[in-house]
Amino acid sequence: MDLAGKVALVTGAGSGLGRSIALALARAGTSLALIDLDEGTARATLDAAGAEGAVAAADVADTRAVGQAVEDLAGRLGAPDVVVNNAGIAGAGRRPLHETSLEDWERVLAVNLTGAFLVCRAALPSMLDRGAGVIVNVASAGGLVALPGRSGYAASKAGLIHLTRTLAVEYAEAGIRANALCPGYVDTPLVRASPADPERAARLMRMIPMRRVAQPEEVASAALFLASEASGYMTGQTLVVDGGWTAI
Repeated sequence: MDLAGKVALVTGAGSGLGRSIALALARAGTSLALIDLDEGTARATLDAAGAEGAVAAADVADTRAVGQAVEDLAGRLGAPDVVVNNAGIAGAGRRPLHETSLEDWERVLAVNLTGAFLVCRAALPSMLDRGAGVIVNVASAGGLVALPGRSGYAASKAGLIHLTRTLAVEYAEAGIRANALCPGYVDTPLVRASPADPERAARLMRMIPMRRVAQPEEVASAALFLASEASGYMTGQTLVVDGGWTAI
């Protein structure tokens, strides 16, 4: 899984899975083009990686900001060989659909689904010029099973999985691969920020055959596999890393 000489663009790279994926890619030899809402946290990830790279602040749901960030990073490092669409949000708490605001629904879809569309759209022309490229879209096991109280999140991740399949079919002959990575529950700030509920935590552990949540590094290893030539004959696939949750 050697990626020496490649440029990897990672969104949401300032914390959680994005940070762990960026660090794994750097260990494999990539230069890092990191995008996050908070340029400071992206810079901290780059410093921790000790790799060549550059950072940009952008809201992935903002068309102009995404285009500018991808262009600026490519100007400094070269066009990305690998794109990891990791930026995502869960929404404003758990609530049934009839209590979900349109604003919250639209914001979750804008970040989780439209954001990946915008980043791919900005990065694909250079991949097409080179006849090569890899896209890894970080979806969720929640895009494969129902998540009561998280309709917007589940819908956005299901959409991202199908967007990935469509990308794979559209661009396979051009030498571009696209796969979706679907983590289950991971020990990240996003998960830890959920309100403490001992009953829900106990139910969660009963749902997961391995009886634990994943560590970010375990998911990052799967992302590295999809980004590398170790998965060279895989495209349009959904790789689930969930401790057995969706197998039940």
